[in-house]
Amino acid sequence: MEPQQDNSDNIDKLKKGLYSRDYRPVGNKRSRHLINESSGAGSDWSHKDEEKSGEKPIFEERKKRISFSAKILIVSFIFFLGASSFAFYRFYSGLNSISADNIEVMTMGPVSVSGGEKLSLDIKVYNNNKIDLKGASLQVDYPEGARSPEDLKTEFKRSRDTLGDISQGESVSKRVEVVLFGEEKSKKEIKVTIEYRIQGSSAIFYKEKIYEVAISDSPVNIELSGLKEINSNQLMDFTVNVVSNSSNPIRNLLLKAEYPLGFVFSGSDENSINSNNDVWQIGDLSPREKKSVKIYGKIAGQDGEEKVLRFTIGIAGDKDEQIIATPLVTSLAAVSIKKPFIGIELALDGSSVGDYVSESGRLIRAVAVWKNNLATPIQDAEILVKFQGDTLNKSSVSVDGGFYRSIDNTIVFNKSNNPSLSLISPGQSGNLIFSFGISNPYSGGGVLSKNPSLSLDIVASGKRMQGDNVPQEVLYSSTKTVKVITDARLNSRAVYSIGPFQNTGSMPPKAEKETTYTVIWTVTNTSNKVKNAKVSAILPIYTKWLSKTAPDSENISYNLQNSEIIWDLGDVPAGAGIDSPAREVAFQISFLPSVSQIGSTPVILSGAVLTGTDEFTSSRIEGTRPPLDISLKTDPDFNYSDDKVVK
Repeated sequence: MEPQQDNSDNIDKLKKGLYSRDYRPVGNKRSRHLINESSGAGSDWSHKDEEKSGEKPIFEERKKRISFSAKILIVSFIFFLGASSFAFYRFYSGLNSISADNIEVMTMGPVSVSGGEKLSLDIKVYNNNKIDLKGASLQVDYPEGARSPEDLKTEFKRSRDTLGDISQGESVSKRVEVVLFGEEKSKKEIKVTIEYRIQGSSAIFYKEKIYEVAISDSPVNIELSGLKEINSNQLMDFTVNVVSNSSNPIRNLLLKAEYPLGFVFSGSDENSINSNNDVWQIGDLSPREKKSVKIYGKIAGQDGEEKVLRFTIGIAGDKDEQIIATPLVTSLAAVSIKKPFIGIELALDGSSVGDYVSESGRLIRAVAVWKNNLATPIQDAEILVKFQGDTLNKSSVSVDGGFYRSIDNTIVFNKSNNPSLSLISPGQSGNLIFSFGISNPYSGGGVLSKNPSLSLDIVASGKRMQGDNVPQEVLYSSTKTVKVITDARLNSRAVYSIGPFQNTGSMPPKAEKETTYTVIWTVTNTSNKVKNAKVSAILPIYTKWLSKTAPDSENISYNLQNSEIIWDLGDVPAGAGIDSPAREVAFQISFLPSVSQIGSTPVILSGAVLTGTDEFTSSRIEGTRPPLDISLKTDPDFNYSDDKVVK
C-alpha cells in the first residue's frame, strides 16, 4: 500500500506557486477553464484529478432554448418582409401600378358663351394605367347661376353619370349640357370629377379637372335714363329699362337698387316687393321684351359732390324670392349735386313729392316757392312754367302776378308783371301762385286719350354780377308731372220684365208671396287700365240667391256665410264701354216680403261697391252705387204705383 502524502506539504507548494511571479504551468499545458458546477475537494491533489478536471471548462455557458411563440413571431416577421418586398417590387416595376396621373380627362367646349345660352361640353376620359378602372362615374359641379336646359327655373348644381369599366388603354366619352347665367365678362368654373375603383380594392379613387368658361355677354341689358345734374334735395326720377338680349325666355328676374348716402325714396310706378323699397319683381322676359320701373327720390349732398346709384338685374333665389341669387348685369347712374343759384319748389294742392294724381275736370292750385341761394344779388329774374300735354283746360288757367301765354301754353313771371323779380337779394324768397284745370280725356264724339298726363316744365333765369361787374347768366330747371286717374264707373239696376231670366211673382209684390228680380251690373272705364277689379254687394235677410248668372264667361260667386255677392272682373281695359264693349253681368234673386213690410219699399240689394287699381297712376279705384229696392225705375214696364208691398 502506497503511503499517503502529507496534505499540508501540497498546500504549501500550491500557495508558493500561486503567489510567485515566476510561476508557470508544468509543460506546455494551456490554462484550464473552470466549470460552473460544484465538486467536492478530495484529500488527494494528484495530477490525475487535474486531468479529469480539464475535460470540462470550469465556466462553460449553458445553452438557452427558444420558445414556440418566439419561433412563430420570427417566421411571421420574415414572411411580412418577403411580402412587402414583393409588393414593392410589383408596384415600382409597373406590373400592377395605378396612378391618377395616368388618367387623362379632356373637356372640349367653347371658351366663352352668351349668358342664357346652352353650353355643350364633350368630356373624354383616357385610362393610361396598366390595369382596368372599375365602376367609373362622371360628376360635374356647375357654378352659381347654372340652370337646367330643360327648365330654366330649375337651379342646376350638379350632374352625375355612370361611365362603367374603362379598360387599360381605352377611353369613354360623355356630353353634358347646361345654361349659364352671370355678369358680362365674368369667369365661371366647372369642376369635372372622375371616380373609380380597381380590382380587389374597395377604396374609391378620383381625378379632378377644372374647366373655365367666360360669359361673353349678359342675357339682359339695363338702360338708364335720368338727370345727370340735380340740385340738393331736388325731386328726381330714374327710369330703369330691363331689356332681354336673349333668344330664349328668361325667368324670375328681380331688379335691385342700391342707393347712395343721402338718398330718400319717394315712390315708384311699380310696387316694390320689400320694405326697403329697393327690390322690384320683373318676372319673366320673352326674347327682346322690355320692362320698365320708374323710381322717384331726392338726394341731399354738397355742391359738386357725385352720388352713384347702382342697379342690378338677376335671377331670384329658389328659397328666398326677394333676393337675387344670380346677378346678370349691373349698371351705374352717376349724379352730380349742384347747388342752384335760384331754387324753386313747386307744390300742387300742397303736395310737392312725386307725381301728382288728379281726376279729370278738377281745378288744381299751384304754388312755386323761389329763393336766391347766392351770396350776391340776382337781377332781372324770369320764371317760366310751360305746360306739355293734351289734357290742359286752357280756359281754366289763372295767374296771380304773371301772364298766361296761351299760344305756347306758358306762364311768364318777370319784372314787368312781378316787380319782386327785378332784383333778388341774397337769401330772398317769394311765392308765385297760379291754377289750372284738367280736361276730360273723353268729352264724347272725339278720340279717347289713353294714360293722359300733363307736364309742368319750370325754367328760371337771371343775372348775377361777378367781381369785375360782368353779368353772368344763372339758370334752373325742373319738371312736375300730373297724371290723370281713370274714370271707372259702376251701374247697378234691378228689373223684372227684361233681362236674360224669366221672373215670376206678382207686381207689386205681395206679403208672404215670392217675387223674383234680375239685377244687372255694368262697369265702364275711360283712360287707364284697371287691375284686380271687383264688385260686391250684400243680400238682405229676406232675399235669396238663386244661382242663375249670365254670361257664363263672367266670374261671379255668392258667399253663403255673409250673404255677399262678388263679381271678380280681373282687368278692365281702358275704353271699356266707350270704344269697346262694357263689362256686364246679370244674376237673379228672389224676394219674400213679410206682413210687416206691407206699405213699404224694401231694399232687395245693398249698395254695390267697385274696387280696383289704376295701372297708370297706381291709385286705388273705388266707386259705390246706392241700394236697390222694389221701385224698378229702369224697367220699361214698371208702374210707379207698384213700388210698395201689398197684402
